[in-house]
Amino acid sequence: MKTSNNGNSFGNNINEQSANIKELTDKYSECNIDEIIETRIKKAINTIKTDNKKVLDYISNSFNEVKTYTVALKKCFDASQEEVSKLSMKLNQVTSDHTRQTELWKELTHKEDMYKIEIINLIQAFQHE
Repeated sequence: MKTSNNGNSFGNNINEQSANIKELTDKYSECNIDEIIETRIKKAINTIKTDNKKVLDYISNSFNEVKTYTVALKKCFDASQEEVSKLSMKLNQVTSDHTRQTELWKELTHKEDMYKIEIINLIQAFQHE
């Protein structure tokens, strides 16, 4: 008798599982799987397009920032070169006046240092963007 009960119990489980499978099959057979897949693919493509646009915008903005800082650095460098040239000419003109030469030399090194600091500040500001 126990054997038949186990057999019936086993049969009942199979029948329940079959009923569950049939219910799920009926439920999902109403859905168009191709349509679901197509919708998901379209969503994925749109997400990729959106993400790519964000990435491209970020890269573009980064290039613009680099360009801005490069222009600022070039202006700073050009101005420092111009100052150095002017002060060097003045320095050469006062070769006999050692006091004036020393003053001009101090002015020259001070201005060079100021431009170096400005360039360093520009580079640091760019790194923290």
